[in-house]
Amino acid sequence: MPIQNPEQDPYLHFAESERRQGKGLFSPWTTSDKALLDIAANYFPQVLLPDVATLRKPDTSPVEIQALENHSALLDPQQKPLFVAVGGPPAALVALQWARLGRPVLYLSDQDLNPAGKIARPIWAGAANHGEPDTFTEGPAYLAGQMPFRFLRQEWRRLFQRCRYEVEVLAADYPWLSLNKGDWLRNPGQWLAALRVTWGFHRFGKAYWAALKTGKTTPFIEDTRRRVKDSAAYLHQLEKELGGILRPTEGSLALASSAEAEKALLCLAEALKEEGLALNPLTPEQAQNKYGFTPRQTLSLFEKSHDFIFCADFLSRITDEIQRLEGQVLTSHRLTRLFADSEKNQGGLLEFYSLNDQGKKVFHYQAFTKAHLSLGPTLFRPNLYDLISVTGVSINALLIGPPLRDGPITFGGSARLIPLFPPQKLSFPDPVSGELTLQDLSFVRLSTGASIGPADRGKNWYHYDGRDAVNLLHRAREMLPKEMQLKVLSVIGCNRMIGADGRQIELHPTLKLNKKKVTLNSVTIQIGAGGGGLTQMGAVAKNLV
Repeated sequence: MPIQNPEQDPYLHFAESERRQGKGLFSPWTTSDKALLDIAANYFPQVLLPDVATLRKPDTSPVEIQALENHSALLDPQQKPLFVAVGGPPAALVALQWARLGRPVLYLSDQDLNPAGKIARPIWAGAANHGEPDTFTEGPAYLAGQMPFRFLRQEWRRLFQRCRYEVEVLAADYPWLSLNKGDWLRNPGQWLAALRVTWGFHRFGKAYWAALKTGKTTPFIEDTRRRVKDSAAYLHQLEKELGGILRPTEGSLALASSAEAEKALLCLAEALKEEGLALNPLTPEQAQNKYGFTPRQTLSLFEKSHDFIFCADFLSRITDEIQRLEGQVLTSHRLTRLFADSEKNQGGLLEFYSLNDQGKKVFHYQAFTKAHLSLGPTLFRPNLYDLISVTGVSINALLIGPPLRDGPITFGGSARLIPLFPPQKLSFPDPVSGELTLQDLSFVRLSTGASIGPADRGKNWYHYDGRDAVNLLHRAREMLPKEMQLKVLSVIGCNRMIGADGRQIELHPTLKLNKKKVTLNSVTIQIGAGGGGLTQMGAVAKNLV
Protein backbone atom coordinates (compact mmCIF):
# COMPACT_ATOMS: atom_id res chain seq x y z
CA MET A 1 0.00 0.00 0.00
CA PRO A 2 1.21 3.56 -0.67
CA ILE A 3 2.12 5.99 2.09
CA GLN A 4 -0.76 8.32 2.96
CA ASN A 5 -0.04 11.86 1.78
CA PRO A 6 -2.76 14.17 3.12
CA GLU A 7 -0.50 17.23 2.71
CA GLN A 8 -0.12 16.43 -1.00
CA ASP A 9 3.63 16.77 -0.55
CA PRO A 10 5.26 16.65 -4.03
CA TYR A 11 8.31 14.92 -2.60
CA LEU A 12 6.22 12.10 -1.12
CA HIS A 13 4.57 11.63 -4.54
CA PHE A 14 8.09 11.34 -5.99
CA ALA A 15 9.16 8.94 -3.22
CA GLU A 16 6.16 6.69 -3.90
CA SER A 17 7.07 6.67 -7.59
CA GLU A 18 10.65 5.64 -6.74
CA ARG A 19 9.38 2.86 -4.46
CA ARG A 20 7.00 1.51 -7.11
CA GLN A 21 9.99 1.17 -9.44
CA GLY A 22 11.56 -1.18 -6.88
CA LYS A 23 14.21 1.29 -5.74
CA GLY A 24 15.66 1.21 -2.26
CA LEU A 25 18.03 4.08 -3.02
CA PHE A 26 16.05 7.14 -4.08
CA SER A 27 17.35 9.81 -6.47
CA PRO A 28 18.14 13.35 -5.35
CA TRP A 29 15.16 15.67 -5.71
CA THR A 30 14.54 19.42 -5.90
CA THR A 31 11.11 21.03 -5.98
CA SER A 32 9.80 22.43 -9.24
CA ASP A 33 7.66 24.99 -7.37
CA LYS A 34 9.10 28.26 -8.65
CA ALA A 35 7.41 30.30 -5.92
CA LEU A 36 9.15 28.28 -3.17
CA LEU A 37 12.49 28.41 -4.98
CA ASP A 38 12.19 32.19 -5.36
CA ILE A 39 11.41 32.61 -1.66
CA ALA A 40 14.44 30.51 -0.70
CA ALA A 41 16.71 32.41 -3.11
CA ASN A 42 15.50 35.86 -2.04
CA TYR A 43 15.26 35.38 1.70
CA PHE A 44 17.94 32.74 2.33
CA PRO A 45 20.52 33.18 -0.47
CA GLN A 46 23.33 31.75 1.68
CA VAL A 47 22.09 28.20 0.99
CA LEU A 48 22.60 26.93 -2.55
CA LEU A 49 19.91 24.34 -3.26
CA PRO A 50 21.13 21.37 -5.32
CA ASP A 51 20.12 21.48 -8.98
CA VAL A 52 19.58 17.82 -9.85
CA ALA A 53 20.24 18.44 -13.55
CA THR A 54 23.74 19.81 -12.89
CA LEU A 55 24.89 17.46 -10.12
CA ARG A 56 28.08 15.53 -10.75
CA LYS A 57 29.99 13.07 -8.62
CA PRO A 58 33.06 14.65 -7.01
CA ASP A 59 36.43 13.78 -8.49
CA THR A 60 37.73 11.21 -6.02
CA SER A 61 40.85 10.22 -7.98
CA PRO A 62 43.58 9.34 -5.47
CA VAL A 63 46.23 11.92 -4.66
CA GLU A 64 49.64 10.51 -5.60
CA ILE A 65 52.44 10.77 -3.01
CA GLN A 66 55.86 10.68 -4.65
CA ALA A 67 59.45 11.54 -3.79
CA LEU A 68 60.39 15.13 -4.53
CA GLU A 69 63.93 14.05 -5.43
CA ASN A 70 62.56 12.40 -8.58
CA HIS A 71 60.75 15.57 -9.67
CA SER A 72 63.09 18.35 -8.57
CA ALA A 73 62.75 20.06 -11.96
CA LEU A 74 59.24 21.14 -10.93
CA LEU A 75 60.60 23.29 -8.10
CA ASP A 76 60.75 27.05 -8.63
CA PRO A 77 63.75 28.35 -6.64
CA GLN A 78 62.15 31.83 -6.58
CA GLN A 79 58.89 30.63 -5.02
CA LYS A 80 58.34 31.15 -1.30
CA PRO A 81 57.18 27.99 0.52
CA LEU A 82 53.89 28.41 2.37
CA PHE A 83 51.76 26.60 4.90
CA VAL A 84 49.09 24.98 2.70
CA ALA A 85 45.71 23.62 3.85
CA VAL A 86 43.58 21.67 1.38
CA GLY A 87 39.97 20.52 1.76
CA GLY A 88 36.72 21.55 3.41
CA PRO A 89 35.92 23.59 6.56
CA PRO A 90 38.34 21.74 8.90
CA ALA A 91 41.25 22.61 6.58
CA ALA A 92 40.02 26.20 6.21
CA LEU A 93 39.93 26.63 9.97
CA VAL A 94 43.50 25.37 10.33
CA ALA A 95 44.59 27.79 7.58
CA LEU A 96 42.83 30.62 9.41
CA GLN A 97 44.63 29.85 12.66
CA TRP A 98 48.01 29.85 10.89
CA ALA A 99 47.11 33.19 9.30
CA ARG A 100 46.14 34.56 12.72
CA LEU A 101 49.59 33.54 13.95
CA GLY A 102 51.06 35.75 11.24
CA ARG A 103 52.27 32.94 8.95
CA PRO A 104 51.95 33.04 5.14
CA VAL A 105 49.21 30.57 4.17
CA LEU A 106 47.36 29.17 1.16
CA TYR A 107 43.91 27.60 1.52
CA LEU A 108 42.96 25.40 -1.39
CA SER A 109 39.71 23.61 -2.28
CA ASP A 110 37.77 22.43 -5.32
CA GLN A 111 34.29 23.49 -4.15
CA ASP A 112 33.96 25.95 -7.07
CA LEU A 113 35.62 23.70 -9.66
CA ASN A 114 32.66 23.04 -11.93
CA PRO A 115 33.60 21.56 -15.34
CA ALA A 116 31.00 22.08 -18.10
CA GLY A 117 28.59 23.68 -15.64
CA LYS A 118 28.36 20.53 -13.52
CA ILE A 119 28.43 20.99 -9.75
CA ALA A 120 29.76 18.58 -7.13
CA ARG A 121 28.26 18.92 -3.66
CA PRO A 122 30.88 18.71 -0.90
CA ILE A 123 30.04 16.58 2.13
CA TRP A 124 29.74 19.56 4.47
CA ALA A 125 27.07 21.19 2.24
CA GLY A 126 24.58 18.56 3.42
CA ALA A 127 25.59 18.68 7.08
CA ALA A 128 22.98 19.47 9.70
CA ASN A 129 25.17 22.36 10.99
CA HIS A 130 24.47 20.97 14.45
CA GLY A 131 27.37 21.10 16.89
CA GLU A 132 27.15 18.40 19.59
CA PRO A 133 30.38 18.61 21.61
CA ASP A 134 30.13 15.55 23.82
CA THR A 135 31.92 12.21 23.64
CA PHE A 136 28.81 10.02 23.47
CA THR A 137 27.48 11.82 20.39
CA GLU A 138 30.79 12.48 18.62
CA GLY A 139 32.53 9.25 19.55
CA PRO A 140 32.42 5.91 17.71
CA ALA A 141 29.08 4.13 17.40
CA TYR A 142 30.21 1.32 19.72
CA LEU A 143 29.74 3.75 22.65
CA ALA A 144 26.00 3.29 22.01
CA GLY A 145 26.38 -0.49 21.69
CA GLN A 146 26.54 -0.58 17.88
CA MET A 147 29.03 -3.38 17.19
CA PRO A 148 29.70 -4.26 13.52
CA PHE A 149 29.12 -8.02 13.42
CA ARG A 150 25.93 -7.78 15.47
CA PHE A 151 24.73 -5.04 13.11
CA LEU A 152 25.47 -7.18 10.04
CA ARG A 153 23.50 -10.10 11.49
CA GLN A 154 20.53 -7.81 12.16
CA GLU A 155 20.61 -6.37 8.65
CA TRP A 156 20.67 -9.72 6.87
CA ARG A 157 17.87 -10.95 9.17
CA ARG A 158 15.75 -8.00 8.04
CA LEU A 159 15.87 -9.34 4.49
CA PHE A 160 13.63 -12.22 5.52
CA GLN A 161 11.26 -10.28 7.74
CA ARG A 162 8.18 -9.50 5.70
CA CYS A 163 6.58 -6.26 6.87
CA ARG A 164 4.18 -3.84 5.21
CA TYR A 165 6.24 -0.96 3.88
CA GLU A 166 3.87 1.77 5.06
CA VAL A 167 3.84 0.33 8.61
CA GLU A 168 7.60 -0.17 8.90
CA VAL A 169 8.71 3.13 7.43
CA LEU A 170 6.41 5.26 9.61
CA ALA A 171 7.34 3.54 12.88
CA ALA A 172 8.59 5.77 15.70
CA ASP A 173 11.57 3.44 16.28
CA TYR A 174 12.43 2.89 12.63
CA PRO A 175 16.17 1.99 12.61
CA TRP A 176 18.34 4.91 11.52
CA LEU A 177 21.34 2.61 10.87
CA SER A 178 21.17 0.38 7.79
CA LEU A 179 23.35 -1.55 5.34
CA ASN A 180 23.48 -0.31 1.74
CA LYS A 181 23.35 -3.84 0.31
CA GLY A 182 22.85 -2.77 -3.30
CA ASP A 183 25.96 -0.61 -3.53
CA TRP A 184 28.05 -3.29 -1.78
CA LEU A 185 26.93 -5.90 -4.32
CA ARG A 186 27.80 -3.52 -7.17
CA ASN A 187 31.28 -2.77 -5.80
CA PRO A 188 33.05 -6.05 -4.86
CA GLY A 189 36.41 -4.36 -5.41
CA GLN A 190 35.86 -2.44 -2.15
CA TRP A 191 34.98 -5.44 0.02
CA LEU A 192 38.52 -6.00 1.29
CA ALA A 193 38.81 -2.39 2.53
CA ALA A 194 35.41 -2.80 4.20
CA LEU A 195 36.56 -5.95 5.98
CA ARG A 196 39.62 -4.13 7.32
CA VAL A 197 37.45 -1.24 8.56
CA THR A 198 34.95 -3.66 10.13
CA TRP A 199 37.61 -5.73 11.89
CA GLY A 200 39.42 -2.63 13.16
CA PHE A 201 36.17 -1.12 14.45
CA HIS A 202 35.31 -4.43 16.13
CA ARG A 203 38.69 -4.55 17.90
CA PHE A 204 38.38 -0.94 19.15
CA GLY A 205 34.85 -1.65 20.36
CA LYS A 206 35.85 -4.83 22.20
CA ALA A 207 38.72 -2.97 23.89
CA TYR A 208 36.37 -0.19 24.99
CA TRP A 209 33.78 -2.54 26.52
CA ALA A 210 36.49 -4.61 28.21
CA ALA A 211 37.95 -1.45 29.78
CA LEU A 212 34.50 -0.27 30.85
CA LYS A 213 33.96 -3.46 32.86
CA THR A 214 36.99 -2.51 34.98
CA GLY A 215 35.71 1.03 35.51
CA LYS A 216 38.13 2.53 33.01
CA THR A 217 38.05 3.73 29.43
CA THR A 218 40.49 3.61 26.51
CA PRO A 219 43.06 6.32 25.63
CA PHE A 220 41.25 6.72 22.31
CA ILE A 221 37.99 7.71 24.03
CA GLU A 222 39.87 10.02 26.40
CA ASP A 223 41.36 11.69 23.33
CA THR A 224 37.88 12.05 21.80
CA ARG A 225 36.68 13.70 25.02
CA ARG A 226 39.57 16.17 24.89
CA ARG A 227 38.99 16.90 21.21
CA VAL A 228 35.33 17.78 21.48
CA LYS A 229 35.96 19.95 24.53
CA ASP A 230 38.87 21.78 22.86
CA SER A 231 36.94 22.23 19.65
CA ALA A 232 33.87 23.72 21.35
CA ALA A 233 36.04 26.13 23.35
CA TYR A 234 37.91 27.24 20.23
CA LEU A 235 34.74 27.71 18.13
CA HIS A 236 32.99 29.74 20.82
CA GLN A 237 36.06 31.94 21.28
CA LEU A 238 36.31 32.41 17.50
CA GLU A 239 32.66 33.44 17.40
CA LYS A 240 33.31 36.08 20.07
CA GLU A 241 36.28 37.47 18.15
CA LEU A 242 35.02 37.23 14.55
CA GLY A 243 31.28 36.61 14.55
CA GLY A 244 29.49 34.77 11.76
CA ILE A 245 30.67 31.31 12.87
CA LEU A 246 27.91 30.20 15.26
CA ARG A 247 24.28 31.26 15.54
CA PRO A 248 23.41 33.08 18.81
CA THR A 249 21.61 30.03 20.23
CA GLU A 250 22.58 27.65 22.98
CA GLY A 251 21.12 24.23 23.67
CA SER A 252 19.00 21.73 21.75
CA LEU A 253 15.55 20.24 22.30
CA ALA A 254 15.58 16.41 22.48
CA LEU A 255 12.26 14.61 22.12
CA ALA A 256 11.24 11.01 22.83
CA SER A 257 8.16 9.73 21.06
CA SER A 258 8.46 6.11 22.26
CA ALA A 259 9.58 4.19 25.32
CA GLU A 260 12.66 3.01 23.43
CA ALA A 261 13.62 6.59 22.50
CA GLU A 262 13.08 7.73 26.08
CA LYS A 263 15.35 4.95 27.34
CA ALA A 264 18.08 6.05 24.88
CA LEU A 265 17.87 9.66 26.09
CA LEU A 266 18.12 8.60 29.73
CA CYS A 267 21.27 6.62 28.84
CA LEU A 268 22.63 9.74 27.14
CA ALA A 269 21.90 11.76 30.29
CA GLU A 270 24.00 9.33 32.35
CA ALA A 271 26.87 9.48 29.84
CA LEU A 272 26.85 13.28 29.82
CA LYS A 273 27.18 13.42 33.61
CA GLU A 274 30.66 11.89 33.31
CA GLU A 275 31.74 14.92 31.28
CA GLY A 276 30.13 17.49 33.56
CA LEU A 277 27.36 18.04 30.99
CA ALA A 278 23.61 17.65 31.35
CA LEU A 279 20.46 16.53 29.60
CA ASN A 280 17.72 18.20 31.63
CA PRO A 281 13.99 17.38 31.49
CA LEU A 282 11.70 20.11 30.14
CA THR A 283 7.98 20.75 30.48
CA PRO A 284 5.89 21.50 27.37
CA GLU A 285 5.53 25.07 28.65
CA GLN A 286 9.32 25.49 28.90
CA ALA A 287 9.73 24.12 25.38
CA GLN A 288 7.13 26.58 24.11
CA ASN A 289 8.82 29.53 25.80
CA LYS A 290 12.34 28.74 24.62
CA TYR A 291 11.92 26.94 21.29
CA GLY A 292 8.70 28.54 20.05
CA PHE A 293 6.37 25.53 19.93
CA THR A 294 4.88 22.69 21.95
CA PRO A 295 5.84 19.31 20.44
CA ARG A 296 3.12 16.78 19.67
CA GLN A 297 3.22 12.97 19.81
CA THR A 298 5.92 13.14 22.48
CA LEU A 299 6.42 11.12 25.68
CA SER A 300 9.14 13.27 27.22
CA LEU A 301 11.19 16.37 26.50
CA PHE A 302 14.80 17.17 27.38
CA GLU A 303 17.30 19.93 26.75
CA LYS A 304 20.99 19.38 25.96
CA SER A 305 22.41 22.73 27.04
CA HIS A 306 25.82 22.59 25.34
CA ASP A 307 24.75 22.17 21.69
CA PHE A 308 25.05 24.93 19.08
CA ILE A 309 24.34 25.71 15.42
CA PHE A 310 26.87 26.76 12.78
CA CYS A 311 25.90 29.77 10.68
CA ALA A 312 24.83 28.74 7.19
CA ASP A 313 27.70 30.70 5.58
CA PHE A 314 30.37 30.11 8.24
CA LEU A 315 32.90 28.90 5.65
CA SER A 316 32.68 32.20 3.76
CA ARG A 317 33.36 34.03 7.03
CA ILE A 318 36.47 31.90 7.57
CA THR A 319 37.85 32.37 4.04
CA ASP A 320 37.14 36.12 4.12
CA GLU A 321 39.15 36.40 7.31
CA ILE A 322 42.04 34.39 5.81
CA GLN A 323 42.18 36.89 2.95
CA ARG A 324 41.89 39.86 5.30
CA LEU A 325 45.00 38.53 7.06
CA GLU A 326 46.76 38.43 3.63
CA GLY A 327 46.45 34.70 3.18
CA GLN A 328 45.64 33.22 -0.23
CA VAL A 329 42.35 31.44 -0.97
CA LEU A 330 41.81 29.32 -4.11
CA THR A 331 38.47 27.48 -4.26
CA SER A 332 38.51 26.16 -7.83
CA HIS A 333 41.67 24.03 -7.70
CA ARG A 334 42.09 20.30 -7.16
CA LEU A 335 45.09 18.60 -5.57
CA THR A 336 46.57 15.81 -7.70
CA ARG A 337 50.09 15.02 -6.41
CA LEU A 338 52.16 15.57 -3.30
CA PHE A 339 55.95 15.49 -3.71
CA ALA A 340 57.58 14.87 -0.34
CA ASP A 341 61.16 15.65 0.57
CA SER A 342 62.10 12.14 1.70
CA GLU A 343 65.77 13.01 2.29
CA LYS A 344 65.45 15.96 4.69
CA ASN A 345 61.77 15.27 5.55
CA GLN A 346 61.12 19.00 5.47
CA GLY A 347 58.21 20.25 3.40
CA GLY A 348 57.73 19.46 -0.25
CA LEU A 349 55.72 20.45 -3.31
CA LEU A 350 52.01 20.23 -4.18
CA GLU A 351 50.60 19.83 -7.69
CA PHE A 352 47.05 20.97 -8.37
CA TYR A 353 45.02 22.03 -11.38
CA SER A 354 42.40 24.57 -12.38
CA LEU A 355 40.35 24.73 -15.59
CA ASN A 356 40.79 27.35 -18.31
CA ASP A 357 37.98 28.87 -20.40
CA GLN A 358 38.05 25.84 -22.72
CA GLY A 359 37.69 23.40 -19.79
CA LYS A 360 41.28 22.17 -20.12
CA LYS A 361 43.39 21.44 -17.06
CA VAL A 362 46.09 23.95 -16.16
CA PHE A 363 48.59 22.60 -13.62
CA HIS A 364 50.14 24.67 -10.84
CA TYR A 365 52.82 23.97 -8.24
CA GLN A 366 53.32 25.31 -4.75
CA ALA A 367 56.18 24.57 -2.36
CA PHE A 368 55.09 24.04 1.24
CA THR A 369 56.66 24.11 4.68
CA LYS A 370 53.76 22.17 6.17
CA ALA A 371 50.59 20.79 4.58
CA HIS A 372 47.25 19.97 6.20
CA LEU A 373 45.00 17.80 4.01
CA SER A 374 41.33 17.16 4.82
CA LEU A 375 40.08 15.60 1.58
CA GLY A 376 36.88 13.78 2.58
CA PRO A 377 36.32 10.83 0.20
CA THR A 378 39.59 11.28 -1.70
CA LEU A 379 42.11 8.51 -0.98
CA PHE A 380 45.85 8.47 -1.52
CA ARG A 381 48.18 6.35 -3.61
CA PRO A 382 49.73 4.43 -1.99
CA ASN A 383 46.67 3.89 0.19
CA LEU A 384 47.12 5.14 3.75
CA TYR A 385 43.76 4.55 5.41
CA ASP A 386 40.67 2.54 4.47
CA LEU A 387 37.31 4.28 4.35
CA ILE A 388 33.65 3.35 3.99
CA SER A 389 30.69 5.71 3.52
CA VAL A 390 27.98 6.49 6.04
CA THR A 391 25.24 8.05 3.92
CA GLY A 392 22.55 10.16 5.51
CA VAL A 393 19.68 12.07 3.97
CA SER A 394 19.77 15.89 3.97
CA ILE A 395 16.54 17.84 3.44
CA ASN A 396 16.18 21.61 2.99
CA ALA A 397 12.70 22.91 3.73
CA LEU A 398 10.63 25.97 4.60
CA LEU A 399 8.48 26.00 7.74
CA ILE A 400 5.47 28.30 7.65
CA GLY A 401 3.74 28.99 10.94
CA PRO A 402 4.79 29.78 14.52
CA PRO A 403 8.42 30.99 14.57
CA LEU A 404 11.09 28.52 15.67
CA ARG A 405 13.42 29.98 18.25
CA ASP A 406 16.80 28.95 19.58
CA GLY A 407 18.45 25.64 18.92
CA PRO A 408 18.27 22.32 17.09
CA ILE A 409 15.51 19.75 17.60
CA THR A 410 16.37 16.05 17.78
CA PHE A 411 13.65 13.43 17.60
CA GLY A 412 13.84 9.69 17.11
CA GLY A 413 17.27 8.11 16.59
CA SER A 414 19.41 10.39 14.46
CA ALA A 415 16.61 12.71 13.23
CA ARG A 416 17.34 16.41 13.42
CA LEU A 417 15.57 19.63 12.47
CA ILE A 418 17.85 22.65 12.47
CA PRO A 419 16.70 26.26 11.96
CA LEU A 420 19.60 27.72 9.96
CA PHE A 421 18.39 31.34 10.16
CA PRO A 422 16.18 33.54 12.34
CA PRO A 423 12.55 33.47 11.12
CA GLN A 424 11.35 35.99 8.52
CA LYS A 425 7.90 37.56 8.08
CA LEU A 426 6.12 36.89 4.79
CA SER A 427 2.55 36.88 3.45
CA PHE A 428 1.13 33.44 2.60
CA PRO A 429 -2.35 32.28 1.62
CA ASP A 430 -4.30 30.87 4.55
CA PRO A 431 -4.73 27.07 3.90
CA VAL A 432 -8.48 27.32 4.72
CA SER A 433 -9.67 30.76 3.56
CA GLY A 434 -7.05 31.41 0.91
CA GLU A 435 -6.59 34.98 2.13
CA LEU A 436 -3.07 36.40 2.40
CA THR A 437 -1.89 36.59 5.99
CA LEU A 438 1.46 37.65 7.46
CA GLN A 439 3.18 34.55 8.81
CA ASP A 440 6.57 33.49 10.12
CA LEU A 441 8.89 31.67 7.75
CA SER A 442 11.84 29.52 8.87
CA PHE A 443 14.47 27.84 6.70
CA VAL A 444 15.30 24.46 8.23
CA ARG A 445 17.55 21.53 7.43
CA LEU A 446 16.41 18.05 8.39
CA SER A 447 18.78 15.10 8.49
CA THR A 448 18.84 11.49 9.56
CA GLY A 449 20.17 8.08 8.68
CA ALA A 450 23.43 6.21 8.43
CA SER A 451 23.44 3.81 5.50
CA ILE A 452 26.74 1.90 5.50
CA GLY A 453 28.15 1.58 1.99
CA PRO A 454 31.39 1.56 -0.01
CA ALA A 455 33.54 4.68 -0.02
CA ASP A 456 33.08 5.20 -3.76
CA ARG A 457 29.41 4.69 -4.67
CA GLY A 458 29.87 5.68 -8.31
CA LYS A 459 26.72 6.93 -10.03
CA ASN A 460 24.77 6.55 -6.77
CA TRP A 461 26.86 9.21 -5.04
CA TYR A 462 23.89 11.43 -4.14
CA HIS A 463 21.33 8.62 -3.70
CA TYR A 464 20.08 7.76 -0.21
CA ASP A 465 17.93 5.21 1.61
CA GLY A 466 14.46 6.45 0.64
CA ARG A 467 12.86 4.99 3.75
CA ASP A 468 15.02 7.32 5.86
CA ALA A 469 13.67 10.36 4.04
CA VAL A 470 10.02 9.27 4.27
CA ASN A 471 10.35 8.41 7.97
CA LEU A 472 12.09 11.73 8.70
CA LEU A 473 9.34 13.81 7.10
CA HIS A 474 6.59 11.76 8.74
CA ARG A 475 8.14 12.05 12.21
CA ALA A 476 8.80 15.79 11.76
CA ARG A 477 5.18 16.47 10.78
CA GLU A 478 3.91 14.40 13.73
CA MET A 479 6.16 16.33 16.11
CA LEU A 480 5.44 19.87 14.84
CA PRO A 481 2.21 21.76 15.60
CA LYS A 482 -0.62 21.04 13.14
CA GLU A 483 -0.72 24.66 11.99
CA MET A 484 2.90 24.47 10.80
CA GLN A 485 3.32 23.80 7.07
CA LEU A 486 6.51 21.96 6.06
CA LYS A 487 7.44 22.69 2.42
CA VAL A 488 10.24 20.47 1.11
CA LEU A 489 12.76 22.23 -1.14
CA SER A 490 15.36 19.53 -1.78
CA VAL A 491 16.35 16.01 -0.71
CA ILE A 492 19.82 14.59 -1.29
CA GLY A 493 22.20 11.96 0.06
CA CYS A 494 25.15 13.12 2.15
CA ASN A 495 28.16 10.76 2.02
CA ARG A 496 30.18 10.98 5.21
CA MET A 497 33.39 8.96 5.44
CA ILE A 498 34.55 6.80 8.32
CA GLY A 499 37.39 4.38 9.03
CA ALA A 500 38.26 1.75 11.60
CA ASP A 501 38.73 4.39 14.32
CA GLY A 502 35.07 5.40 14.08
CA ARG A 503 35.81 9.12 14.26
CA GLN A 504 38.01 11.82 12.76
CA ILE A 505 41.74 11.33 13.21
CA GLU A 506 44.93 13.06 12.10
CA LEU A 507 47.97 11.15 10.92
CA HIS A 508 51.42 11.78 9.52
CA PRO A 509 51.66 9.36 6.58
CA THR A 510 54.25 6.61 6.76
CA LEU A 511 55.21 5.08 3.42
CA LYS A 512 58.12 4.01 1.24
CA LEU A 513 59.72 6.63 -1.01
CA ASN A 514 62.74 5.64 -3.10
CA LYS A 515 62.79 2.30 -1.25
CA LYS A 516 63.13 4.07 2.09
CA LYS A 517 60.43 4.04 4.77
CA VAL A 518 59.69 7.55 5.92
CA THR A 519 57.12 9.29 8.11
CA LEU A 520 56.19 12.67 6.65
CA ASN A 521 56.15 14.88 9.74
CA SER A 522 55.43 18.03 7.72
CA VAL A 523 52.22 16.54 6.27
CA THR A 524 49.07 16.07 8.36
CA ILE A 525 46.14 14.13 6.91
CA GLN A 526 42.76 14.59 8.57
CA ILE A 527 40.45 11.74 7.72
CA GLY A 528 37.36 9.70 8.63
CA ALA A 529 35.10 12.30 10.31
CA GLY A 530 31.93 10.20 9.94
CA GLY A 531 29.67 13.22 10.40
CA GLY A 532 31.66 14.85 13.22
CA GLY A 533 33.94 16.94 11.03
CA LEU A 534 32.32 20.28 11.84
CA THR A 535 31.90 19.76 15.59
CA GLN A 536 35.49 18.57 16.00
CA MET A 537 37.16 20.89 13.50
CA GLY A 538 38.30 23.37 16.13
CA ALA A 539 40.47 20.82 17.95
CA VAL A 540 43.46 20.94 15.59
CA ALA A 541 43.26 24.72 15.28
CA LYS A 542 43.21 25.11 19.07
CA ASN A 543 46.38 23.04 19.39
CA LEU A 544 48.14 25.59 17.18
CA VAL A 545 47.33 28.46 19.56
